[in-house]
Amino acid sequence: MKICRSDTAVSQIAKLIRDRRADLQITQDELARRVGLSRLSIINIEAGRANAKLSTIIGILNVLKVSLEAREKSYERRISGSNQQTRRNDGDIDG
Repeated sequence: MKICRSDTAVSQIAKLIRDRRADLQITQDELARRVGLSRLSIINIEAGRANAKLSTIIGILNVLKVSLEAREKSYERRISGSNQQTRRNDGDIDG
């Protein structure tokens, strides 16, 4: 199964992988070895150029100890807060 290609989603996943790998001080070579990919594949995934399988992304996130559930809850909180702010702002505007 391939991830549905949305430039925003792909760039967010790429940034998450790149940033988390850097935080853990894992090289692209080391991540590639742990996941069973080539370094070039990791480079392309981190750059958002790869059409990676969902199982590959999950494998990378597991190695990097990233919880998708935690990321989803964080995302939902940000969206919820943004929607509440938008509703407050919409109420402040008088025509």
